[in-house]
Amino acid sequence: MQPTTHYAKSGDVHVAYQVFGEGRDLVMAPGFVSHIENYWDEPRFARWLGKLGSFCRVILFDKRGTGLSDRVAHLPVMDERMDDVRALALRARPSLEFQKADRLPRSSPPATLRGPNRSCSMALLRGFSTG
Repeated sequence: MQPTTHYAKSGDVHVAYQVFGEGRDLVMAPGFVSHIENYWDEPRFARWLGKLGSFCRVILFDKRGTGLSDRVAHLPVMDERMDDVRALALRARPSLEFQKADRLPRSSPPATLRGPNRSCSMALLRGFSTG
């Protein structure tokens, strides 16, 4: 079952997000392009998301400029991306100050590395190195 899409305000931008599952928070940073509602239309990906939600509380979002989030005139810098994650995490769990969460970054591991006091672990999906 597809979760409800919500919006968190980050500066002048609305960031689309969904929350589902129970357990520790897992912030799933999308890849290059995303559309959180379309994820649920692909049966294998929807099953995978369901399995994630069986053992953790998943916070899934569309980065600014992609999917259901507001369009932007420029490519977001890392600080804007960090602000977006903080805004949606606070909106997803308003009763608590954003506590440590697991992160599953598909395109933005530096966001996790720049906020280590906000992360308790990180898993890379299809990661690679250069150089």
